[in-house]
Amino acid sequence: MRLFIHSWRQVVGNFAQALRVGKLLLALTLASPLLMLLGLGGAVQGLLFIASIALSITTAIAWHRFVLLADPDAADPLNPPPGSFQAYFLTGLRVALLLFVAVLLASTFASLVAGLVFGAPFMVELPDGTIAPGPAYLPILLFIAVVMNTMFNRFALCFPAIAVGRRIDLRESWERTAPMNGQIIVTSVLMIAAIAALQAIALGLPSNSAGGALLGIVIAVPIWIFTMLGISVMTTLYGHLVEGRALNA
Repeated sequence: MRLFIHSWRQVVGNFAQALRVGKLLLALTLASPLLMLLGLGGAVQGLLFIASIALSITTAIAWHRFVLLADPDAADPLNPPPGSFQAYFLTGLRVALLLFVAVLLASTFASLVAGLVFGAPFMVELPDGTIAPGPAYLPILLFIAVVMNTMFNRFALCFPAIAVGRRIDLRESWERTAPMNGQIIVTSVLMIAAIAALQAIALGLPSNSAGGALLGIVIAVPIWIFTMLGISVMTTLYGHLVEGRALNA
């Protein structure tokens, strides 16, 4: 819990700075469902998606720099240090590839265990011939999400290092985060549970485009907060494991 609490306090205790660093990302998060509500999709939504990825990277770099360098002036999401954006993006691609392989293995393992041991299939065939989620669908999805988030945070030291001009490769990050593996798993479980609760809100909204847009607007701020929290978890891990900072929780 200490990792989660410290990261949460890092965002809440510096909320004005978090808003300053992340306000453009928050605006984009709100813009997408608003445009959907206005009937604008397709290419516009595609451009927003690309912009949100780019801005997520620059926002993360800015937050890492704000916390680790203790300098608000160094935390400008529109002016990342030269080369940091490219390095962050390419490192993210390598981690994504590793996570993709892990998801295949984890989903196969979980499906086999659920089906063979507990007799709960991942997908089932209905009488009309359609395929629908089986009893094991939700537990397996949650299990995969926790595995992905945990693995990502084991590689997370690479990203703050890029932001402050240092280099930590994937293997070194994995080795350095090993002592915190339990804390990382707990943090992953808490974050995935909260995100799953947000998604459950969708069950009470209409399944049409207006309902989807309304859902996006309702959960935009919580999604942004959890995005900043995820960035703070990476920052906290780096500060604690690389710079020797205490976990204040």
